Amino acid sequence: MMEILQTSPVRARPNVAVLVDGDNISATFAARIRTIAAGLGDVVVCRVYGNAILLPD
Repeated sequence: MMEILQTSPVRARPNVAVLVDGDNISATFAARIRTIAAGLGDVVVCRVYGNAILLPD
């Protein structure tokens, strides 16, 4: 009798989400943040949150 083994897929790298509080950090750090996150795994979400009313005209 043939036995069927069920295996779960193995991910080589974990998924990473980057959520940034844009009101409290300068955009000059964006590239560095993205690079560090990419070193931790596959960046699947990268978002910056902030108050749009505070943006210059």
